[in-house]
Amino acid sequence: FSLSPDFEGISEYCRKNEIVSFHVFTLDEDKAVANCRDFAPLYGIPEESATGTANGALIYYLYKYGIVDPERIYEIIQGETMGRRSNIFAKVHLKDGVYKAYVGGNAKIVIEGNLLIF
Repeated sequence: FSLSPDFEGISEYCRKNEIVSFHVFTLDEDKAVANCRDFAPLYGIPEESATGTANGALIYYLYKYGIVDPERIYEIIQGETMGRRSNIFAKVHLKDGVYKAYVGGNAKIVIEGNLLIF
């Protein structure tokens, strides 16, 4: 989905409110339960192609507001507008009154290298 994020504005808001990123979504019944984008310019990440923690929070939010059912695995799409589509799978699990969000997917190597630590 098309957005023109104000990275400077997002950075300032995140700094003032101690927030890491903006995770925005639309409901998307054709392809997946949601299509999302994640912006964290304050931390040098203009946009991220897959954000597990944010999608864990998203799947619980969708459950809380009656959009998804517990124990069913849903697909969430992220990174499509970057040309790096990620198909993320998530579900809410309820046991003994405790809710847990499970998030997963597949990975693809896009770069390799060595990290030297001194």
